[in-house]
Amino acid sequence: TTVSRSHKIALFSQIQFIVSLVSTSILFQITWFFACLVLARPEDEQEIRLYQSMFREEYERETNEGCFIMNYWREGSLSIRPFLLAVIADGVEIVSFFVAASLAVLTYQEIVKAQHISETIRAFQLRILLAASAQTLTPVLFVYSPYFVNVTISLVHIYSPTFLALSMVLLSCFPCIDAVVIIVLMRSYRDGLLRLLGRKDVQRIVGAAPSSTITTS
Repeated sequence: TTVSRSHKIALFSQIQFIVSLVSTSILFQITWFFACLVLARPEDEQEIRLYQSMFREEYERETNEGCFIMNYWREGSLSIRPFLLAVIADGVEIVSFFVAASLAVLTYQEIVKAQHISETIRAFQLRILLAASAQTLTPVLFVYSPYFVNVTISLVHIYSPTFLALSMVLLSCFPCIDAVVIIVLMRSYRDGLLRLLGRKDVQRIVGAAPSSTITTS
């Protein structure tokens, strides 16, 4: 938008446009909540007690709230409700990724072929695009991929405690990794971090050329 349709940037300062974006996000979250509530609801109390006992035996911990049972197969037949939830969850993740990837590619093409911007602005736009792409790939690797695999592999009767444990590590690392990516890629954030660490002034002094005064008589 900032390259090919810069006049549309003004939309982001209009209250109607902001409200529509926020409303769309809220509507999506409400829809997803009710989909989980309906499609992942245990079909009987005996089933949830069974999985609670399995969880207690494996992890030595109790779980009583927020239990979603993704049991795809019941007595050899595919169970429709958890299958639909898996399709919705995987579909949202796949569509979100391809939309983000398509927008990144189109943005890169517009930046490269733009004729009305300077090379400095072009380099700045590419740096912003790189940071945005890296920040998008971070949740894909640390959040979407673990969820996608753990939700989907049960359909083919695969259970991997090792990958499940690795998934918990990836999910726990995501918040700090997301911040690290931006700090590494954006100079202003790196400078701010150096100032917090008390090293920015030292670098400025070291990098400055010494001055001297010569007097003659």
